[in-house]
Amino acid sequence: AGDEGDVWNLQWLDSHKAWTAYGRGVYTYASGWNNTLGPDDDAAMIYSGSRWFATVHKGWKGRSVDFWLQYSKEVHAFWDRIYDEKTHYVSEPTILSDPIAVDFFKVGRRGRRYG
Repeated sequence: AGDEGDVWNLQWLDSHKAWTAYGRGVYTYASGWNNTLGPDDDAAMIYSGSRWFATVHKGWKGRSVDFWLQYSKEVHAFWDRIYDEKTHYVSEPTILSDPIAVDFFKVGRRGRRYG
């Protein structure tokens, strides 16, 4: 569980294969996060390049496994504009294979003035 009591589970595609992006497991939100998700929203923690991103994908609930596999193969924090709206938390730069013991920071104000 995270510092806010949130629980994220490694997402399994079947009994032998985990969902991955950049060679690291993808985690999906289970409970406890102080964030209200809409009934059609999904939350995932995905590694992209050098950081972990805790993201909310509005209207993406119920997308197929094939959709998520393709997304995770091509996900890129800059090109997919993850910082614009989707990311609620971002980690410090890391090369660790999982987000355990990695510091995360809440994304606050957005816009050109704030980077």
